[in-house]
This record gives sequence, C-alpha cells and structure tokens, in this order.
Amino acid sequence: MRLVKTLPLLLLMVAGSAFSYDRGLSFKANSLERAAYRLAHTIRHRSGYSHAHGDAKRFAREVRHFKRSIHNGANYHHLNRDFRHIRTKYNRLMHSVNRSHRLHHSRHVSADIRSMRHKFRRLHDEIHHRLGHH
Repeated sequence: MRLVKTLPLLLLMVAGSAFSYDRGLSFKANSLERAAYRLAHTIRHRSGYSHAHGDAKRFAREVRHFKRSIHNGANYHHLNRDFRHIRTKYNRLMHSVNRSHRLHHSRHVSADIRSMRHKFRRLHDEIHHRLGHH
C-alpha cells in the first residue's frame, strides 16, 4: 500500500532529472574534457601563458562543469544552459588560436584542435539529438 502512495512521487523525481546519469553522454563529455586540457597544455608549450592558453583552460573547466552536471543528474534545461556556455567558450578559444600566427601554423596545435573539434561535434550532436526528442 505504501508503494502505491509513493509511486507518483518517485515518478516525478525521475522525470525531474531528465538525463539522470547517462554513461554515453558522460563518456563524450569526458573525452572532450581530456582533449581540451591536452590542447591547453600544447598551447602553453608552444606560446607560454597567453590569451589562447587562458581560453583553452576556461573551455576545459566549462566542459568539466558540464560533465559534473551529468553525473549529478541535471535536467535538460540545466544541461542545455551549460552547453551554451561551452559553445561560447569554444568559439572564443577558436578565435584566439586563429589570431595567433604561431599557434595557427603549429602542427601539434592543429592536431589537438582537430581531435577536440571531432569530440566537440560528437557531444554537440548528442545534446541536440536528446533535446530534440525531449
């Protein structure tokens, strides 16, 4: 009898945290985070502590926050807002790298950017796929 009374409350709690914990989404965010920190390291190695390095670190931290939100069971609205922040930081980072002639022509930086772009697109597509079905 108690189960019947608490079942609607349980269903409401589950519906409130739309993603709950999603391994696939978490894996993609984790992969992007690793690629972002790797890029930040490469940029620091190539140009020292620069605007591009700061932008890379801020982007990586934003992705880490997003990943933690997934682990904490954030709802669609929260994840969508966090992803908009990631996209803003991503665009700023790409602008910084493109402005720096030294970084723009570094094969190591270019390889890390290609890897990160691929991981960013995978996460972007997954988020939009899920939000489109919400």
